[in-house]
Amino acid sequence: MFKKGYLSIFPLVTGLAFFSTNTFATTDIVDNDALSNAPGFSEQKGNWIYKTGSGYYNDYRIVSATVNGFDPDYAYIWSFYAHDKNAAHYVYLNNKDFTNPRTAYQIDELGGIVYINQNTAPGGWNFLKTNKEWNHMIVINTSLTTKVGNVGADATKITY
Repeated sequence: MFKKGYLSIFPLVTGLAFFSTNTFATTDIVDNDALSNAPGFSEQKGNWIYKTGSGYYNDYRIVSATVNGFDPDYAYIWSFYAHDKNAAHYVYLNNKDFTNPRTAYQIDELGGIVYINQNTAPGGWNFLKTNKEWNHMIVINTSLTTKVGNVGADATKITY
């Protein structure tokens, strides 16, 4: 009797486990120079150079980490319209000109800093951190970024 009852519950538990995975996750992508229909917006502070021929949507922004004034007056900011979500944050890196060995990415307002070596990061989406906050954003924090090489700004995404 016990085995029959146990076996009848098994499909129910298995089905619930299957549907409770991240199958229905939402992904929001904001590129550099985000389009008006993007699920957020991007903005730059400082003289980031616009280039084409590589990157997500075939464009990106770049700045030398050794330029005079590469400080809080320089930043690249990606903001998302999703609110109050537990979200995984990613940055898109796939450009040989991104050579900074320690780029500081600020996660949301209180999510802390994650450092990525843009010179050796794998091409494609690089995971930064999972964080829950009301306002989701990813910011290149130039005050904490190593002053070597070129810093690139391309696409970012959150998955929730």
